[in-house]
Amino acid sequence: MPCCPFTASSFYLLSGLLDAFDGHAQSRNPVWSHISMSLDVASHWLHLHSFVVRGSESHKMIDLSGNPVLWIYYTSRPALFTLCARNELFCCLLYLFNFSEGPLVGSVGLFRMGLWVTAPIALLKSLISVIHLITAARNMAALDVADCAKKK
Repeated sequence: MPCCPFTASSFYLLSGLLDAFDGHAQSRNPVWSHISMSLDVASHWLHLHSFVVRGSESHKMIDLSGNPVLWIYYTSRPALFTLCARNELFCCLLYLFNFSEGPLVGSVGLFRMGLWVTAPIALLKSLISVIHLITAARNMAALDVADCAKKK
């Protein structure tokens, strides 16, 4: 940030702290974390790789006309924020639930209740990662076909 160094530094340090907490939380829940993390990393890596191969200036320059799910994901900041924030909340609650039900709300633990509320968002985020991965794989295949046609 060109201004507000205290605010920028605070958010940077908070980001690092939350990243460490998230990593610790995921190590407590290996099945979910391995599936979720693998999908997220693989889809973003292939997406970025296809843009490097294509020679695009930014990985955010994406043809969204053929995929309404990715169009909403990339063009709606509220949708992107909601999906990412609630996915992270799901991971945090999963970690906390590993230790306790949390404070009771009626007869149900708060952490369990939160998991039921955030689980659909976490699953949707994983589905978006699958769509992202498939789209990136199709982009790479199209680039490969074009490259082979050029060589002939």
